[in-house]
Amino acid sequence: MNLFKSYNKMPTPIRASIWFVVSSILQKGIAFLTMPVFARLMTKGQFGQYTIYNSWLEIFTIFATLNLFYGVYNNALTKYPDDRDVVTSSFQALCTTITLGLFFVYCALHVYINRITGMTTLMTLLLFVQVLFIPAFRFWAVKQRYEYKFKKLVILSLLVSLLTPLLGIPAVLLFEEKGYAKIITGAIAQIVVAVVLYIVIFKRGKTFYNKSYWKFALAFNLPLIPHYLSSTVLNQSDRLMINEICGVEKAGIYGLAYTIGAIAIIMNEAVMNSYTPYTYQKMKVGAFSDIRKNTRYLVVLVAIISIALVTLGPEIILIIGGDQYKEGMWIIAPIAASIFFRFLYGLYGNIEFYYEENYFIMIASVITAILNIVTNYIFINMYGYLAAGYTTLGCFAIYALAHCIFSSYIFKKHTGQKTPYDNSFILFTSITVIILCIAIMAIYNFPYLRYGIVLLFAISLIIMRKKIVEIVKLLRQK
Repeated sequence: MNLFKSYNKMPTPIRASIWFVVSSILQKGIAFLTMPVFARLMTKGQFGQYTIYNSWLEIFTIFATLNLFYGVYNNALTKYPDDRDVVTSSFQALCTTITLGLFFVYCALHVYINRITGMTTLMTLLLFVQVLFIPAFRFWAVKQRYEYKFKKLVILSLLVSLLTPLLGIPAVLLFEEKGYAKIITGAIAQIVVAVVLYIVIFKRGKTFYNKSYWKFALAFNLPLIPHYLSSTVLNQSDRLMINEICGVEKAGIYGLAYTIGAIAIIMNEAVMNSYTPYTYQKMKVGAFSDIRKNTRYLVVLVAIISIALVTLGPEIILIIGGDQYKEGMWIIAPIAASIFFRFLYGLYGNIEFYYEENYFIMIASVITAILNIVTNYIFINMYGYLAAGYTTLGCFAIYALAHCIFSSYIFKKHTGQKTPYDNSFILFTSITVIILCIAIMAIYNFPYLRYGIVLLFAISLIIMRKKIVEIVKLLRQK
C-alpha cells in the first residue's frame, strides 16, 4: 500500500521514466526469449536472410528518413512548443517525400540494386513499405516521451512486441520459406500499428509542406548523415560482407552470435541512460571529480558484464540456437569486448554532445566505418567469417580511442582542464577485458573452470554491492 502511495506522489516525469524503462526491458525481453524458438525452427540460411534484411533496413532508413525522429525532432519540439502537431506532420511528410523519391529511383535501377543487396524485388518492396510508415511510430513515440504520456506508448510498444512472435511463430511453422515468413510477419506487426499513427499525425497536423520546418530539419540533420550512416555501417557491414563473401548461412551464424551480445547492450544502455543526465548535471556545476570517481566503478561493472557473457558463451549459444550454431561461440569473445568499447564511446561522447562539438563525432564515425569495411574485406577473404568479429573489435577500440582524444581536446578547450575521466584506469581495464575475453575463449572445453570464473565474478559483484547501490541511488536522485 505504501508503495502505491509513494508511486502516486511521484512527479509525472519520474513515473514516465520508470514506465519507459520497464517497457524497454519488456520489449527486448520478449524479443530475446522468443529468439531460441525462431533460431531452432529456421535453418542457418533462413536466419541469415532475416539478419541481412534487418541490416539493409537500417541503412535504407537513414537515406529515406534522414533519421529526423532523432535529435532534430526533440529540438523542434522544444523550439516550437505551440506548433508541435504541425512540426510532426511536416517532418513526417518530408520523410514520405524522400522515401517515395528513393522508391522511384529503385524502380528504375532495381536490377542493379538487387545485385548489391542480395534481396529479391518483393523483399525490397516490403522494406520500402516499412520505411514509409515506421517513422510515424517513431515520431509519435518521441512526442509521447517528450510530453510524459507513457500509458499509450507502453501499451502500443508491448502490442507490437507481442504481435511479432504471435504472427511469426505460426507463419514459420506453416511455410517452407521460413526466413521470409519471419521477415514479413515482423514487418506486418509494425506496419499495422504505424499506418494508424501515420493517419493520426496528418489528421492532427493538417500539414504536408512547411518551408520553415523542412528547412530547419534539413539544415540540422543533413550534416549528421555521415555520422548516422557510418555508425550503422560499423554495426552492420560485417554481416553484409559475410553474406557476400561467405554465404547466407555464415551470416546467420554470425548474426545469432552478435544478437546474443544484445544481452550486454541492454545492460549497457540501461547504465548509460541513467548516467548521461548525471554526467550533464555534474558538468554543469563543475563537479568533475565526482564524474571521475563514479565512472571507474561503472567501467569495472560493464567489464564484468562483458567478460561474464564470454564465459557463458557456449551455453548461451546452445540454449538459443542449438548445435547448428555451435561454431558461433568462437565469435562471442570479440563481440563482447567490442560492446565494452561501445560503452566507452558513450562515456566520451557525452562530453562531445554536452559541448555540442558534433563535428568531431562525425570525423570519428566516418574514419572508423571506412576502416571497418576495408579490414572486413581483407580479413574475411583471408580467414573466413570469424575474422569479422576481430575486425569489429579493433574498429570499436579505435572508435573509443578517437572519441577519447577528441573529448579530451574539447574538454580542455572549454574548461582549461584535463579530461574528467581516469584514462589510465580505463586503458588498463580495456586491455584486461581483451586479454581475459581471449583467454577465456581458450578454455571453452573446460566448463567447470569457466563456472569457477563466473563464481569469482559473482563474488566481485557482492564485494562491490555497496558501491553499486550507492551509485544507483545517486542516479535515481538525479
